[in-house]
Amino acid sequence: MEVTADGTRAIVKHLGSDYRAEIIDIESGETILKRDNVLIIKVAADGTRAIVRHLGYDCRVEIIDIESGETILKRNNVSSMEVTADGTRVIVGHLGYDRRAEIIDIESGEIILTKDNVSNIEVTPDGTRAIVKYIGPDCRVEIIDIESGGIIFTKGSVFSSMGVTADETRAIVLCRDNNRDSKLKILDLEDYDRGIDFVKFNPEQLLFVFNLSQDSDYFKQDKNNANQI
Repeated sequence: MEVTADGTRAIVKHLGSDYRAEIIDIESGETILKRDNVLIIKVAADGTRAIVRHLGYDCRVEIIDIESGETILKRNNVSSMEVTADGTRVIVGHLGYDRRAEIIDIESGEIILTKDNVSNIEVTPDGTRAIVKYIGPDCRVEIIDIESGGIIFTKGSVFSSMGVTADETRAIVLCRDNNRDSKLKILDLEDYDRGIDFVKFNPEQLLFVFNLSQDSDYFKQDKNNANQI
């Protein structure tokens, strides 16, 4: 069971063959939305929309108006679903040869960004930027302005995995160069001209990376184990 951020509703998933989920008004005890064959259910930040990922052959995701029960948007053949930190958008990954990913506005149901050949996509908490990792020869990473669709930053270097720090100021990318040497790239998401390459690293350095601050010496000068990029 999960309670919505405003404390007014409970999201309940039932045991049983029907995989039922309900959204219940806590004050009245009334069931205000009910769906079967539910894998994941989330409620938007404003409490007006439910985002439901279903079990079944079509692997669909629906955005539902909770008050009316009307489906605002439906997407089939979905492989992953994630609601952004601010609760206003949902990131949907699709099954299929094109490996499509979409960012959808939950209130309107509008698809605001679509990219193909995607292995991972994240949205910053303020909802303005998408960080996209692609499948392909250069396995590039792009940082995209969601409103305009413009590419703010791009870099390719056979990236194998990607993460973003908790404060959303750094993208941490593990990759291999042409010599098959492992590298850890740190991209400054506030100043794209700054960043560092860890040519060699150990677990202690990796833990340190996720706590880097704007004033870190690693962003001010070269170190024996780091080169400015």
